[in-house]
Parts: sequence; structure tokens; C-alpha cells
Amino acid sequence: MVRFSNFLLTISIAVIAYTASAQNGPPPRNLQFDTLTLVATWEPPRSIVLDEHFEGTVFPPANWQDTTQGMGWFATANGSSATLNIPPHTTYAVVNNSLAGTGNNGCCDYLITPEIDLTQAEGYTLSFNSFYRGWDAETATVEISTDGGNTWMPLLEVLPHFAWAELVVDLTAYSGPAGSQHVQLALKPVITAMLMLPAGR
Repeated sequence: MVRFSNFLLTISIAVIAYTASAQNGPPPRNLQFDTLTLVATWEPPRSIVLDEHFEGTVFPPANWQDTTQGMGWFATANGSSATLNIPPHTTYAVVNNSLAGTGNNGCCDYLITPEIDLTQAEGYTLSFNSFYRGWDAETATVEISTDGGNTWMPLLEVLPHFAWAELVVDLTAYSGPAGSQHVQLALKPVITAMLMLPAGR
């Protein structure tokens, strides 16, 4: 028997490292200079290895993997259904089992990033915008693989929240010269669920 309920996680993905020095790297961001006090302020430079907003004409985006078992993932500006109203947003990727019908089993509708190299800098993070309603004890996880997707380790179990929020996952353990060159991140509904990823803010 297929469990039928709704689950919502919305994400805009960016994997970013804030570097300690701009030497041989990107320049500081938002440099401002106060001519009265002669004080300069700026934000640290950053190295972005993945930035996806799901606004392209092809889905999934190049080098992403979609392990859809039923209706699965698609891109839209309105993924709402009769049982779940999604607040307005830009275009996003969504899998919504209530749209797919009661015969659809969305347990394995995973969206997996391309392989990324986190050895270029220390302190990478994964950040994403999220709107998540965990109904019927369902869960959503962000998981990591460093062996081509053969094994996965949970990084985050997303807790229910009912307004848009930015969530951040620390990838420091996989960053820097001793880190991994072969990181993939997976966005997974654990039970029959809906997992949604929106375009950029």
C-alpha cells in the first residue's frame, strides 16, 4: 500500500567557501571606503563550485541525476496541489506525489548534484532556501557521497518550518587539501513525499 501524504522542501543550492585570504584567489566582495574615517570594509572573498537555480529549459540540469520512479521531478513555477499550497516563488524543480496520483510511489525520487571538488578552499558550505512541511512523520534529508554515489551519509535532516528560510550545511570536513575531490550531494525524501527546489532568490 502506498502511503499518500505531502512533504515540501524548497531549495536553491549554492556550495560556497569563504576564503581567509584573497591572495591568489577571488577579490573581496562589496568593498566600501569611508572618505571621512578612512575606513575600508568588505565581505570575505568566496569560491563557488556549484550554483543552481533550476531556471534552464532542460531538466534535470546538465550533469545532475534524477532517480525518478514515477511522475517524479519536473520544473515549474507552480507545483501546488489541492492538498498543498506552495507560496509564490520563481521557477523551481519539484516532485509532488499528490499530483502524480495514489498509484505513484515517490520514495526514491532523489535529485543528485554533479560531482564537485571541495579541495580548492577551506570551509565550504551548502546553503539553500527552504519551505518545508513535514506531514505524517515524513522526513527529508541532504546526504553526501564521496565514492561516486555508492554510499551516502546524512548531513542534515530538515525540520518542519512554515515560512521560507535559508538553511546552511557545514562541509568543512570535506573541504581543503585533505578534503574530497569527488563530492555529490543528494536531496532525498525518505518516505513517499514531495521534495521541491526553487530557483534563486
